[in-house]
Amino acid sequence: MHERKETLEKALLCDDLKCLDKEAFVKTWNAVAFLYPGLHIDGYWEDDSGWPEELKPFAEEAWRRYESGEITSEQLYPANEARKGLEAIKNIEGLENEN
Repeated sequence: MHERKETLEKALLCDDLKCLDKEAFVKTWNAVAFLYPGLHIDGYWEDDSGWPEELKPFAEEAWRRYESGEITSEQLYPANEARKGLEAIKNIEGLENEN
């Protein structure tokens, strides 16, 4: 989990997400899905979507890359990463409840 947070924090410092190469962007996008598994890219622009403002540019860039053919639909919707994130949250909550 720590590595994913670092990946996202580093990308948040980037002024233009277009300058991230495909591998770096997909890694960051997967980190977003893992760390925020309750977010869904569809409707990210809506005020009541739950998307933090600082993450909306990542969703916008993911759509741009998908529409240009740079990333696949599986990369646009990283469901496996979101499931892993949910599992990690569940495990952390379980450990906290044991104490």
